[in-house]
Amino acid sequence: ELKATIHELDDTQITIALMQLTASLNDGHTKLMPTGDSKFRRWFPVRFHQFRDGIYLTSIPEDATELRGKQVQTVNGVDAQELMQQITNLFGADNRFGRKSFAFLLSNVELLSGLGVVDENESINIQLIDKNGNSSNFTIDEIHENSGMDWRFWGEYFGPKEVDSISAYGGDALSFL
Repeated sequence: ELKATIHELDDTQITIALMQLTASLNDGHTKLMPTGDSKFRRWFPVRFHQFRDGIYLTSIPEDATELRGKQVQTVNGVDAQELMQQITNLFGADNRFGRKSFAFLLSNVELLSGLGVVDENESINIQLIDKNGNSSNFTIDEIHENSGMDWRFWGEYFGPKEVDSISAYGGDALSFL
């Protein structure tokens, strides 16, 4: 099916289709990760994590303390849980924990672009809800980052290295840990 339509796709869409194909093996040790000088080095300076009760921001820019403790409802109008499912379909996992570990990819500009969530405007609008049920929106601009997909190994409390980030739970990430 991919071979028949590949001429209609751009490089990002081809990469995502190959990632989905590889993920269909459902093996946590078999995945396709865009690395090197790929376009997948553009990030939004927030970190997402999926908990039992929803998706939350766990690392935020130092100047965005109003985001602390808020649950993510939508990203550019797309339901956060639905978007997380699309991200999960890009990577094989052996268990539920493995599937949750890819929530950091909700911050990748190129992946969100390939999934049709963002365009070239290079920003996202996140709808958030606080513990009292109050809703708010926050727009975040992308940054250009050099860590690529290796960011997944940093832990959910660390933002991109080029941004002064704090843990969404208070304080800078290193102090928090």
